[in-house]
Amino acid sequence: MIDQPDQVRKDASFPARNEKVISLHVAAPGLGDQIAILDFPEDQLSAPFIKTAGGGKKSDMILKLLRHNTGMSTKVLMSVDEYLRTSFDGADCEYLDGEVVERNMGEYGHGRLQFHLGRLLGQFEAQTGICVALEVRIRVSPQRYRIPDISVWRDDTVGGAIPTVAPFIAVEILSPDDRMTRMVPKIQEYLGIGVEYVWVVDPQEKNALCFTREAPGGSLCEVLRTEDPRIEIPLSAVFDIAPRSGE
Repeated sequence: MIDQPDQVRKDASFPARNEKVISLHVAAPGLGDQIAILDFPEDQLSAPFIKTAGGGKKSDMILKLLRHNTGMSTKVLMSVDEYLRTSFDGADCEYLDGEVVERNMGEYGHGRLQFHLGRLLGQFEAQTGICVALEVRIRVSPQRYRIPDISVWRDDTVGGAIPTVAPFIAVEILSPDDRMTRMVPKIQEYLGIGVEYVWVVDPQEKNALCFTREAPGGSLCEVLRTEDPRIEIPLSAVFDIAPRSGE
């Protein structure tokens, strides 16, 4: 249930002037009669900012209610400490300078490819000592956390439950709604924190772009390759996923 009473409010979180704002009173069964009152300038209705203090479940419910009732594009603001304590429903979210940023929900084929490539990389663990992990939050700065689809470290020294040591490989698998323009900042950040190889795999086109600190512009590659340790995975193997019954 959402109502939208107009009101005039002075608040230090907005510019120091009277502004006409909209208050959204959000309620949901099982979460109390009222779980949030959200105020924002009337001219920002297309992208309101939500400040939460109630944890991830409440933030998720607020987002769902807003989208269902208003169709708005929403931004969630929270502290980095709260983000690190929060588990989100569905795909985990990244954190960029105080804003919680949703990632595209991978479809079935995306998930299958992610698992398959992770398993191919995992075959090198015993002989090289590398550690492979799926969808782990990576700190790229004190106020920014990214989540590669696959991360690979040379060993299990990662810096803690939330890794602060950069992986030497970061893999991003494009979803149908992903665009390279959205990937470029991620790639730059990965390389900037010391990731040596960034692989961007496109399931639809069945190709891959490989980025390194020496070649930050990227290039199409037929083999996903690293040195020290030496890893080579032909794209033909990456996309050789046997169909299961019903696919």
